[in-house]
Amino acid sequence: MKLTVDLLKKSYGEAFCLGPVSFEIPSGKVVGIFGKNGSGKSTLIHLLTGNLDASSGTVHINQTRMLPQNPELRAKVGYLPQTSHLPVWQTAQELMVYAARLQNISDAAGKIKKEMQRWGVDAFANRAISQCSGGMQKRIGLAILSLLDSPVSVLDEPFTGLDVWYCQQLFIWLEERKKNAKTTLLCTHHLSYLARLADLGLFVEGGQVQLLENIDNRDWQKQTAALESLVV
Repeated sequence: MKLTVDLLKKSYGEAFCLGPVSFEIPSGKVVGIFGKNGSGKSTLIHLLTGNLDASSGTVHINQTRMLPQNPELRAKVGYLPQTSHLPVWQTAQELMVYAARLQNISDAAGKIKKEMQRWGVDAFANRAISQCSGGMQKRIGLAILSLLDSPVSVLDEPFTGLDVWYCQQLFIWLEERKKNAKTTLLCTHHLSYLARLADLGLFVEGGQVQLLENIDNRDWQKQTAALESLVV
């Protein structure tokens, strides 16, 4: 699905936070979001996922406007936050079943099994979230996100807490989404990963957003150096 942002702005009273921001993301792209701490990345993510009201401007998925009060459209946007907010008294198995029921996923049992195995969650599927490490909780979040397989997915620092093996699994999953024309926005400080994965970049600085359209996956080292020069 195409993501269109038009003159998007967020402020709190007289305190400016973000914008005005305008850009368009075609279907089937991996888009890297990066910038310094406090630059406005989190605000942008919350606006794009419908978790925050804009002061002005719009976000459209295809031709439909994203609004916090539009649950049907918000259901088309998957979101993995930087910090886990999973209910600590439940298990991964219970959360996966609940997510599948919410979205009326067909063949839920088979798909749950597949995604649990992909992320190694099957090894602790019946353990309470409170008994899972930070890396385990990140993998549970990724398993739920991949189960939902939303047309648009937004991931905030998804590599944090993952070991090398599951970082590689994340690379594979992102490539699968591209092949299936799914749109993914990926916010991370690991610029070498963006140079490897991203088709486009959104550089956020001082509440402004610059769309970078020339991220070349064939020259990772060169592109990483270029990205880092913007952030430093």
